[in-house]
Amino acid sequence: MDHREEEEERDLRRLRQELRHDVEDIEAAAAELEDAKRPLVDALVDAGMDGRELHIDLPQRQLVGHVVHVGDTVFTLETRSGAAFLIEAERVVGVRISPSRGSSARVNRGHPRTMLAALRSHAVDGSNITLERTSGAPVRGTVGAASITHAQLSEPSGAIWLVPTTAIVAVSTGGIA
Repeated sequence: MDHREEEEERDLRRLRQELRHDVEDIEAAAAELEDAKRPLVDALVDAGMDGRELHIDLPQRQLVGHVVHVGDTVFTLETRSGAAFLIEAERVVGVRISPSRGSSARVNRGHPRTMLAALRSHAVDGSNITLERTSGAPVRGTVGAASITHAQLSEPSGAIWLVPTTAIVAVSTGGIA
């Protein structure tokens, strides 16, 4: 091999190495972009499937439990006491995920996909619910109506609450856990 061929071979190796680095950089950027676009509910599915206990910080309280359901914008957390809270993901202040328990768990997907769907289901079945709000005490009653802008709850006394949907943090069908 003459000098020119050796130089061309070195140049070719250098170009291949640069190409490999460029491909690695592109793959890393693509993975970073996917992580940046990943919604909170997807991260909660992973934590739930790993059987991890979550500490969910809400505006006025903390709930501890396991994710048992994930919708499009909501998820259900089952607490240690067995209470279930349907939580609006964008109202969550923070999530602490415990170390893995080492056992997987089932996480249901689907209905209810949104808080509005859940409230409308409660309106149909007439169940008593507790609404956790961004501020103020929780509100208990039956859902009379649920719209894009607000939920209407009736207390046993006959008083009616109108709660803006933007103020709804979580819904439970039991009392306050």
